[in-house]
Amino acid sequence: MIMLVIGVGLFLLPAQAAPLWPWPLTPLTARMIGAFYLAFAVSLFAAAKEDDYGRVLVATAAYVVFAVLQFANFIRYPIMDWGRQQVWLLAGAMAALFVVAAFLFVFNDSHFLASANF
Repeated sequence: MIMLVIGVGLFLLPAQAAPLWPWPLTPLTARMIGAFYLAFAVSLFAAAKEDDYGRVLVATAAYVVFAVLQFANFIRYPIMDWGRQQVWLLAGAMAALFVVAAFLFVFNDSHFLASANF
């Protein structure tokens, strides 16, 4: 849900949403990032709707890689002010994505997940 809200905001209202982003964005860059987040949101909803985690193994690996690369960006390009709430919200969203996707990737046994009573 977080990816959907971020994606819609950046894609449809780039001038209004860009100041809320942790680093400076132009309207075009905001739309590009918004489209990327919307694509991830659609794939997350499709994976949840599929309800067969064996079939979304590649997607869960992609989510893990995406979160790791986002954290690499945070470290490599320190243009963010860690005193801003937006930075921590994005970092929290990426951490949650990493934890959930890594869990689903590592424990991608349908019997295990079925017995977990999600």
